[in-house]
Amino acid sequence: MPKKKFDERQRLGKDDSERRNLLPQAYILSLLNIHGNDTILDVGSEAGYFTLPLARRTTNTVFTVAIERETLECIQKQSYENDIQNITPLQDSITQLSLETNSIDRSLISMALHKVETLKEAFDEMYRVLKPGGRLVVIDWIPEPSDPRANRIDSGDMQRAAERAGFSLDVITIPSDKVYAIALNKPK
Repeated sequence: MPKKKFDERQRLGKDDSERRNLLPQAYILSLLNIHGNDTILDVGSEAGYFTLPLARRTTNTVFTVAIERETLECIQKQSYENDIQNITPLQDSITQLSLETNSIDRSLISMALHKVETLKEAFDEMYRVLKPGGRLVVIDWIPEPSDPRANRIDSGDMQRAAERAGFSLDVITIPSDKVYAIALNKPK
């Protein structure tokens, strides 16, 4: 079965009202507690919805991770058009990032963990790349009993998987009626 690709409107990161309601940008980014010189990792940055705002909040590098080369090219084009020069695209998997150990201050994983084979591998890799004292925010779909997609992950299961990797929970919140966000810390 071919992999689902995002349509061009979504890939270009159109800031439509449906997306703003689903993923309230300012609120979600506030959960990261970004400092002006943090190195940031944006995983699941399919349309660059969070990437550009993240890059505006730090003077350091924002690594944007996607599997598709076309997605990364689109984000690079947007960063060029918006005169943003601190975005570095990575065509990587969340379970095998081409980043050094303890190199990231803040990380956002948006709507991506329900796609991985095992949460353990993903959280272990995030733990590896985050600096001691680093912060991780995970956003994913709230499972619905009537939803036929079995890959939706309950927030409690997500929290337990993160804690098994060594993270500590700061907060679980519901930014909209369809998604939850979990803010986690790597111990110092």
